[in-house]
Amino acid sequence: MSKWSDYDSVEQWWSLMVDSPDNPRIPLRTLVILVSWEICTASTPVSIVAKIKEEARAWVKARASKLQEFDILGDIT
Repeated sequence: MSKWSDYDSVEQWWSLMVDSPDNPRIPLRTLVILVSWEICTASTPVSIVAKIKEEARAWVKARASKLQEFDILGDIT
């Protein structure tokens, strides 16, 4: 997320994330579900990011360990 300023829109950033061969498909799908849920339940961008990281930590503890492969989440362990 620290490189978002390199993109014209969130849509462009997201498309590049999805199309990148460097991003594994299963964790990416998990991340899509997680982000979508948190956007629906949060009120501000800061709270969305905080909730995504909090929930991602719980998912990693529940054996969704590949979710840690995304640098955009930072350290979620």
